Amino acid sequence: MEHITTFMGEDFTPLAPDMEQIRIEDIAHALSLTCRANGHITRFYSVAQHCINCANEAKARGFSPKIQLACLLHDGSEAYLSDITRPVKGHLPEYLKIEKTMQDMIYEKYLGATLTGEEYIQVEHVDDDMLLWEFGALMEKQVFDVLPAISSSPDFGYVDSLAVENMFLKLADSLMYGRKYIVALGIDGCHAGWCMVKLDNLGNSSMSLINDISVLPDTCADIALIDIPIGLSDSGEESEFYRMAKKELKGQSSCVFPVPCRDVIYKVDTYEEACEINKERTGKKISRQSWSIVPKIREVDEFMSSNPEMKGFLVEHHPELCFLRLLGTPCKYNKREQLGENQRIAVLKKHMDILSLVGNHTYSSRDVARDDIIDAAVLAFVGLKRLSEQEI
Repeated sequence: MEHITTFMGEDFTPLAPDMEQIRIEDIAHALSLTCRANGHITRFYSVAQHCINCANEAKARGFSPKIQLACLLHDGSEAYLSDITRPVKGHLPEYLKIEKTMQDMIYEKYLGATLTGEEYIQVEHVDDDMLLWEFGALMEKQVFDVLPAISSSPDFGYVDSLAVENMFLKLADSLMYGRKYIVALGIDGCHAGWCMVKLDNLGNSSMSLINDISVLPDTCADIALIDIPIGLSDSGEESEFYRMAKKELKGQSSCVFPVPCRDVIYKVDTYEEACEINKERTGKKISRQSWSIVPKIREVDEFMSSNPEMKGFLVEHHPELCFLRLLGTPCKYNKREQLGENQRIAVLKKHMDILSLVGNHTYSSRDVARDDIIDAAVLAFVGLKRLSEQEI
């Protein structure tokens, strides 16, 4: 028997490939079910996920959409030939010829031409650098002493094969047909640091925890909405955003914390001192809730002061204000009540797989609460809408 039967039902002959039978659906499906490193890693991590990470790294390096697509497809031949470990492959010259013929045909079909020498080197560098980072993340021992610099934040966590397959297809569609790829972040403070939800206009979403807000320049996103005050006043004057949020969330304004004055953020150690100084500056004490987020306000303020180019990228917003814009009215129940959670999830289910974000992660409830994830998710969605010229 000279042929294999592909996922899409093609009787495909690997030694005499027909370009018409090459299907992006077959490549995405097969690679999403194929484990990297011949399975010698601590958990399942697919070739398709590796290819997606490579494409995102190519974008972060400023490479053209053609090179991004080439990075996404660079292991496409493995969908039809499988792979052979590097120490063995070099001793199989006939296999290398077959692999090159197949890979060049895939490039020709989806890129319009095979890669030039310079383009091949660009893809190879991205592939090799990602390989070294994968070993660092997915092996229980340190394999390499020094890791190369990378420009993106690759996701090495477990992602369901069907989700990876869909992500691969949507990214390929975006790159092949020139649709603008937009990524938005929603960020909410949590016990372990910051809960970050990433959402793109291809329908992909993910949740992660970051320890420090300073990693934001490496996230390869277009906008980030954060539930924390940005911009401190020496006098403690109410910000324009706070006044607007308090007005729109009439009856729920207690969920919007007024920003303490700058001296409270930087010069006091106790709640009592904070109340005294804030009252002296503004005529008002501060709430316990406002005092509890002072470290995070300071962290963001220091970050913005050190990174002025982040202005316009990191934007203050409020989850309850986002839900108000989506619903046309404030949420009826508190977010920590079951009815409140149900209402917010019902809204978000129309726009993303919120149940997977809330339920399919490995973090403990002490590190990140369900409402932290929901808040970050709605911020990400509103950020995405802003960039899609559908501001709500």
